[in-house]
Amino acid sequence: MRLIDFEEIRLLSSKLCELLRKTETEDNKFDCVIGIAKGGVIPAALVAYDLEIDTFKTVQIKSYTEDNTRSNTTFSSGTLSLFDELSKYNNILLVDDLADTGKTLQAFESLYKYLRGIIKVPKITTACVFCKKNSDYRPDYYAELLVADDWLVFPWESDKRWFFE
Repeated sequence: MRLIDFEEIRLLSSKLCELLRKTETEDNKFDCVIGIAKGGVIPAALVAYDLEIDTFKTVQIKSYTEDNTRSNTTFSSGTLSLFDELSKYNNILLVDDLADTGKTLQAFESLYKYLRGIIKVPKITTACVFCKKNSDYRPDYYAELLVADDWLVFPWESDKRWFFE
């Protein structure tokens, strides 16, 4: 088990931005950031501020239950209308805190591929603060590759932190 603090999130989010800047060109700038709720919202906001991207959205995708056991991946009810709204953008950055098994990002990508045949959908790039080595899905960018399979406890998970301290 590894406790993550806000300073580590801030530093790794900055590192993620440096990686993203290296590939960004005038013709290939991000025009929208989506944070995967709940864990990806804070890193996504930090990235949006750092890269000076004004448009910020969230989507809720759940892969775990409240007691931290794996469950079927579910989307919030507004996800399809979000995709319709996103059709006005060209290059979207999807941010999450962690690619653990990769199920959350895989589910989003599957929905994205399905909708691509129905509506205009923009280019989507994936980024995570942490990526576990054994994840079934590797995001396009990540700040830290985790070799160990430690359970990460993030600072916004205040309801769980007391158990580990």
